[in-house]
Amino acid sequence: MTDQEMESRPAPNEAAHSSREQGEAQNHSVALWLFPVGANKAPILRGNGHHDASNDPEQWAKWTAEPGFCWFGINLEKSRLAVLDPDVKRGKDGWKSLEELQADQQLQLPETFQVETPSGGGHLFFRLPESPFGEDVDDLRVRLTNGQLGTALDYLASGYVVLYDFDRLRDALSSNTVAVLPAWVRGLVRSVSKKARGLKDEHGQAKLDLMLREGFQEGERDAGITKLAGFVKATTGSGEMALLAAREANRNSPAPLDEAQVEKCVSSVFSYGDAVDPLDIPAWLPNQQAEVLREVEDPAVMAAVKKRLVDDRARQLHKQMTEPPMPSFELMSLGDLIATAEPTRYRIDGLQPLDSSIVLVAPRKTGKSTLALNWCRALLTGEPFLGQFEVKPIDGSIAYLNFEVSGNQFARWAAEHHLDRERMTVVNLRGRRNPFNHEEDMGQLAAMLKVRGTKALVVDPFANVFTGSDQNSNSEVSTFLLKLGRWTRAEVGATELLLPVHAGWAGERSRGASALEDWPDAIWNLTKDDAGQRFFKANGRDVDVAEDALGYDHTTRSLSLTGGGNRQKVAQSQKTTALLFGHIFPLLEEGFAFDSVRALEKELKERGVTFSSGDVGKALLQGERSGALVKGPTKKGNGKAYTLASQSGSPEVFLELQEGKTS
Repeated sequence: MTDQEMESRPAPNEAAHSSREQGEAQNHSVALWLFPVGANKAPILRGNGHHDASNDPEQWAKWTAEPGFCWFGINLEKSRLAVLDPDVKRGKDGWKSLEELQADQQLQLPETFQVETPSGGGHLFFRLPESPFGEDVDDLRVRLTNGQLGTALDYLASGYVVLYDFDRLRDALSSNTVAVLPAWVRGLVRSVSKKARGLKDEHGQAKLDLMLREGFQEGERDAGITKLAGFVKATTGSGEMALLAAREANRNSPAPLDEAQVEKCVSSVFSYGDAVDPLDIPAWLPNQQAEVLREVEDPAVMAAVKKRLVDDRARQLHKQMTEPPMPSFELMSLGDLIATAEPTRYRIDGLQPLDSSIVLVAPRKTGKSTLALNWCRALLTGEPFLGQFEVKPIDGSIAYLNFEVSGNQFARWAAEHHLDRERMTVVNLRGRRNPFNHEEDMGQLAAMLKVRGTKALVVDPFANVFTGSDQNSNSEVSTFLLKLGRWTRAEVGATELLLPVHAGWAGERSRGASALEDWPDAIWNLTKDDAGQRFFKANGRDVDVAEDALGYDHTTRSLSLTGGGNRQKVAQSQKTTALLFGHIFPLLEEGFAFDSVRALEKELKERGVTFSSGDVGKALLQGERSGALVKGPTKKGNGKAYTLASQSGSPEVFLELQEGKTS
């Protein structure tokens, strides 16, 4: 034992006294589970080693009197602690690896309790999160060693570490100065551990597939089926799954064994208590269903039903394992719900409810990205959206997942929108792999966005982020949208989601499955007529905004509702403007006089001008309202005559008429 280790060893009475104080000042969120270790850093108790750890201070005091006691070891899993362990042995510098890891992630570790180890390395202690929002921490209870995280840098949240400074850790826990393991480290740990586990699982799955597909040759059947059953037992622990796999492989063998021999091979792998009974009722089956199953007399029917049940159970378990963490259901009285609800119902008044998902449907080259960037600016600044709708700004940042345009083009657009450069995060994905096809990318991206305080998210467009094989499949689209929603809210922590979607040929509905329009809280439609005029409308839950023409400010790329009406109204206005500008004004300039609409209609028809009933009257009214025409009495005094105003030939007046500014 070194002198430093001797100095670190507490005297038995001091350790006992410290243990009792720990019992009085124990932190509620972290309960220490300790066990005694010797000078060789190994447990000195016979039995289950660190699994025999206790959180009883009186037991700790007794252990200090054990022969060979030197330090306490801490059971990390039970104590809900994780340790970053930089080492400096054999010429390697774990502290440097820790610095490089932070630089690579462009993030810093929070201040937390740490202790120097006898070798010159260190233990940085972190608490695992308490999972208030449903985050599952079981996959964080792992050990990443042998360079998985960095050279001479280990991550330890399973097993144990030696506690070299009991009193300081006790005080740190009592004063709550042991930091929570940051989100970016949690994402990194999950990414690294899933990758390592995936390589192992992929190799094992390949072996299993080969055995099931090709079966076994004569002379290898008994040993092969026994080996297969052992493999399934090791991976699932289920005798029933082992029997089903053995039957499948036996069917595919050139000379299959009879059923009794297959069952004998499988049973030999399991202990007496786990012996396989082909008619055994699964323990996880509800009592009522189990009773029905016991009444089945035909073994073939029994086996078929059980196979279906096992398949269904496997799908449920797989779904639980692969779905992002989500909080469970929330139950409360209506009174409590109303009392705790947000006082403001809308993020954008009348257009977007709080905590909502929006689908923006638009044909290609209509301006989806421009409208989405207008939305981002409004949520960041609180300025009225589309120049009209009041906005409750977000307290955080916005992330834009850009799948469609180059980074350079997006940068130019965003700069012209004058977006906050610190609170706007851009994830460029054009020409890159889709993170939603890679779990480790999803986890890492979510962790990084959460650290940045992301509260709103744009995923542009749906066609590029969708991971299914058929955009027309309602089941595939629904599954993906649920996955996207869970990832956005449970992993990223955002509350608002905008999903631009390409419209079909008609320009009104989204392209693909109808599930795209069933899922969101509101649907926004952006359309364009043949003249290039854009229109906007919205409908959904507590959302109903009639179609209106959009104006566009080229200097700030701002869109705004003009009040010019829907496409039908604008088309009529354009038609009457053309009639007024192209035919009525030239007639008046020629000196043609008329004292009634009918007289003007007759003259226009004689000149070959086509128009619908009422068009001429509407054109005259539009000219009068614009100030281009003046209506006065006729010479006879029994009617009204139209004459050109002084500015009637002004191009500016005609442009204003065409753009609907003077109507």
